Amino acid sequence: MKLIKRFILNRPAEKRLANFYAMVATDEQVWLLHDENDDMLLFEDEDSYPFVLPVWPTRSFAEMMAANLDETFLSIQHTTFDFSR
Repeated sequence: MKLIKRFILNRPAEKRLANFYAMVATDEQVWLLHDENDDMLLFEDEDSYPFVLPVWPTRSFAEMMAANLDETFLSIQHTTFDFSR
């Protein structure tokens, strides 16, 4: 893992969130994981929400998550304009 990724991941949650916002605002894109049926990766949430849609600021962060999943997922780029519609 590259040094910058390690640095970001070891920061407190509020700093990681600020970094996420900065990267997304700069690049105007987010990355999601899709399976072979083009379904997005969703996590069920037993607390407040019926599901959680994970989003990453870069392809490499999304692919790092995909490598740790049981199923095969591809990282797909979405512009912030399309994502917010």
